[in-house]
Amino acid sequence: MEKVQRIKNSWDVSHPDYAFRYYFYNFVGKERASQCQKPAEDDLEAWEKAWAERPNDGFVILLNLFVSTLVDTITIAACLLGPMASRISICE
Repeated sequence: MEKVQRIKNSWDVSHPDYAFRYYFYNFVGKERASQCQKPAEDDLEAWEKAWAERPNDGFVILLNLFVSTLVDTITIAACLLGPMASRISICE
């Protein structure tokens, strides 16, 4: 049962053990980067680690939750395809 719970937690975006959390770095310049603050919902330890690993002082970090992004990407792609979407099957 413990293994099942770990798997469930790794796919739950709201759980601290979510497995698809990744920080990206975005260059904004040193002055603007110094004003960056950790968002309230971000894990303090993970955020501080990502902040310390920035390429230089001009970068800020952006949390990406891959599953959410993947769903958004698929939705946008389907809308862009419009009429062609009915011809495409991801199951083939």
